[in-house]
Amino acid sequence: MTRRSVLQALRQWTRLDPPWWREVCAYYGVTRRRAVTLGRRQRGRRPAFPGGPSGLTYEEIWARAPRETAEQIAAFYRDLGPWPVFRQALRRRYGAWPDVARDLPRGGTLLEYGCGIAPVTAWLERRRRDFRAVLVDVPGHALDFAVWRLRSRRDDLVEPAVAFLTLNPLCLDLATVGLYDVAVVSEVLEHVVSPLSVMQSVVSGLCPGGVLYEDFTAHAGDGSPADLPSAQAERTDMYLWLFRHATLTRGAHPLGAEPGGVRRWVAP
Repeated sequence: MTRRSVLQALRQWTRLDPPWWREVCAYYGVTRRRAVTLGRRQRGRRPAFPGGPSGLTYEEIWARAPRETAEQIAAFYRDLGPWPVFRQALRRRYGAWPDVARDLPRGGTLLEYGCGIAPVTAWLERRRRDFRAVLVDVPGHALDFAVWRLRSRRDDLVEPAVAFLTLNPLCLDLATVGLYDVAVVSEVLEHVVSPLSVMQSVVSGLCPGGVLYEDFTAHAGDGSPADLPSAQAERTDMYLWLFRHATLTRGAHPLGAEPGGVRRWVAP
């Protein structure tokens, strides 16, 4: 495709979307300018969120309680209050997932694991209704917002069209979800205690020929406190396992010199 045709396609996709801040402002009762301010992320910021923590940095919220077990780490995302909602809404404001749309067959099922505000499902929902989505995340404002905004768009966006699964950090088994055609695990793996266990659970539910989209940032000590050392320690083993159980079809080699970005894998 030429640059011009790509830009035309992007304009066509984004024409279906309202301003990124509209649903956030309606949910929290803030102005657009306030939503932008609350969505910025930088060290030292102490934003006052509506209904959330005030006067604390992201790092101070992490340090306010023990963050050693899976349960304690999951509690961090509740302690953050609305921070992830504003941050994800701002960061994903230009997000588009046409590749996911192409890979997801009519009547197929999408798994959005560690969904946060469910940007992939929310984007797809404005373009097609012939799929089922399963959204998985730990309890917190982000998942609550995802539920609200999808259900507020259409009365029929409830089971079985969209299933919301609250993740028990001690139970990674997705067997109850059933098979799915596409799984998206985006900006999640660096924040879980055992990314290998997560990936084994996610891949086990892919249909034959199903597609996985994932990214797993290789941090060198310069990330946020929620980028877990245990996750980085398992990164190589997770990808070695994944290479044995799926085929990398797009994206940089995860163990190469430039290991970043989104990768596309296909199950046997």
